Formats: sequence, C-alpha cells, structure tokens
Amino acid sequence: MIRWYYFCGLLSLVWCHVKHHSKGEVWPKPRYTLKKATFFTFSPSEFQFSIINRNCLILENAVTRYKAVLNDFYKISQRELKKRESWSQKKDIKFMFRRYRVEKVAREENRKRYQGIIQGLKINLTQPCDEYPNFGMNENYTLSVSKTAILYSDSLWGIVRGMETFSQLFYLSTNFEEVRINTTEIEDYPRYAHRGLMLDTARHFISVDNILKTLDAMAMNKMNVFHWHIVDDESFPFESQRIPELSELGAFHNSMVYTKFDIMNVIEYARQRGIRVIPEFDVPGHTTSWGVAYPYVLTKCYGIFLGPMNPIKNNTYKLINNLFQEVQEWFPEKYFHIGGNGVDLKCWLSNLEIQQYMTKNNITNPKKLLGLFMLKIIQDFNKDTSPILWQVKNF
Repeated sequence: MIRWYYFCGLLSLVWCHVKHHSKGEVWPKPRYTLKKATFFTFSPSEFQFSIINRNCLILENAVTRYKAVLNDFYKISQRELKKRESWSQKKDIKFMFRRYRVEKVAREENRKRYQGIIQGLKINLTQPCDEYPNFGMNENYTLSVSKTAILYSDSLWGIVRGMETFSQLFYLSTNFEEVRINTTEIEDYPRYAHRGLMLDTARHFISVDNILKTLDAMAMNKMNVFHWHIVDDESFPFESQRIPELSELGAFHNSMVYTKFDIMNVIEYARQRGIRVIPEFDVPGHTTSWGVAYPYVLTKCYGIFLGPMNPIKNNTYKLINNLFQEVQEWFPEKYFHIGGNGVDLKCWLSNLEIQQYMTKNNITNPKKLLGLFMLKIIQDFNKDTSPILWQVKNF
C-alpha cells in the first residue's frame, strides 16, 4: 500500500487521479454532507447565479470568478465531444467500440438517476458585507443542490466559502462529455478560526504572479490567513517609500522588490477571497539585510561580524518605528508579526557598550534585554495594531 501511494505521488499524480478519481468531493470535508445518487448536468446557457438578498462588490466579483470556473470545466467536456466527432469521422473501430461500451453503461445510469439540467444557484446573504476578513469571522454556510441550488449564510465570507464548495461538487461524467453535479445537502463551518500558510519571500524571491497563484490555491483549500514573511537576513524586498535605501541596497536585485502597488494588489486579491494578510518583519534578529544600508543599527560582535540589531542605540528604534508606521499604514490587518526569535545573545554579551549598559541598568540576563527591546517597539504601535512574536523560552 505504501509503495502504491509512493508510485502515485512520484510518477503520475494525473494518471492516479483519473484512475481513482472522486466525483464531486469537497475539500476540506464539510461538517455535514448528504449526497444522493441523482444528478443534474450543467450548461452555461441554462445556468444563472442569482443574488437574492444582500449584495456588494466582493460578492459580485466572486460570482464572476466562479462563473468562469464552471465555464472552463464545461469547455473540457466540449473538447471531448469534438474529439469524439474527429475519431468518428476517421472511423476508428477500436475507439468507437470502446466508446460504445462506456456510453452503454452511462445510458443505463442516466435513465435511473438523471434529473435534468441545473438551472442556477440562488445566493442568500442575510447580513451586510464585511469590508475586510478578520480573526474569528463567521464562515458558516448551508448549501442545497437541486434543480435550483440555494446557498445561505449570515456572512459574506461564508458565502465565499460556500461558492468554493459548490464549484467543487461538479465533476465530469465517465465519458468526460458531461459536467454533472449530484443532489446534495451541506452544512459547514470551520474547526479552526486561523487556517494559515506562511510564505518566505526573503530567502527566495517569489514573483507577485506566483503569490497570487498561492492565494488562489489557499482559497481552493478554504485557508484564510496569508502570513507574509516578507524580509529576512538574506534580502529586503519591501520597497519602502519612507526609507527606500533598505530595498535599494538590501534586495537581491532592483527587479526583485515589492512596490506599494504590488503589496496593495496582493492585499486586495486576498481580500476578495476572504484571506487576511499578516506581514512579518523580524527584529532584532534576522536583520542582516537592514544593515547593508544602515550598518549602524546592527551590533558589532567582538572581533568577528555584525550581529542582531543594537538594542541600546536610539537610531535603531527611530529606523524601526519609521518603517513600522509605514507597514501599519499599508496593511489593514490588525495583527503585525515582529519576530523576536533567532537573536544571537552571545553577540550582545561580547559588545563592550552593551555590557556597560547592562551593568548600569542592572540587567543580568540578555533575555531581559531582548524583552525590553521588544516592549519598546510594541509601545510605538498604533492603538488598533496587535503584535505577534515567535515564542522564546524564558522571554
């Protein structure tokens, strides 16, 4: 069994999917699903999305997206029909015999289970739309699929999740020439309020196009938090308008940066899909790239190299606060990750000025100095911003 799955994953995921394909199964598995054997077929000319209650631009955009998804699925079936016509014209006996056997089984199934063409999806949003997704947002929905399907939720984000579920219920018939959907009842809500994915764009630069594709994949899996680890030791691709030297000197290349337009694009693309974007800018460790433009903010470790940010220099805090105010202006998310991990405390202890500062202020443990550093950063946050830190033992 293990070798079989290894073979599937390593050699041919596509072939294994065709060989052992599911028919309209939803991922992640909903809380409650009742799927019947009866089914409907889909035709774009017969199908209509209808918003019957509350409406907003995000909802209209979601309708446009999922209409395109279903239409693309339908085009696959039409390509199969054209192939059939082509093979028939060539009078390929083997192909026609194989097709006849498949169609014979399909016809027998159709007579028993076919319920006609699905007419549409009615979308019933009962409460006003939220402007931005947030922690603990309501993502509950119910979906009933019949001749005319009905999607119901009190929340815009529940509707968005329900539309993703609805799109996943469609599947191709055995002969790949019809798009079908079974009679189905679903009630669903997430187990976890935070379902996130972290992407590191500092160690390896990732293009905006690929970030948007990642957000699409997250939406398909109903994930709702994009944790953007945007800068680190290796590079500083965030193009600050206040402090442009950070990316001019700290990025891998001047083409490998994220402009304000890029970041707004990512945030808006995520918002349309009910995904929050949490930025991460680590301090005082993981900051080598900051020091390319501003080496004075880093600590001179005894006789060797520059280490983490210097916690006793006022210029360090001025630089951080100036940048972090800009980050908070750009990102509408309540939470802001500021690192706090990976700090070379031995470097601090090797620096004579820091030693004297610790003695003068009765600081015996460098972890306490780290704690004071983080508190000073947090105190300058906007009142509606909440910091996130990596957990450090005995912090």
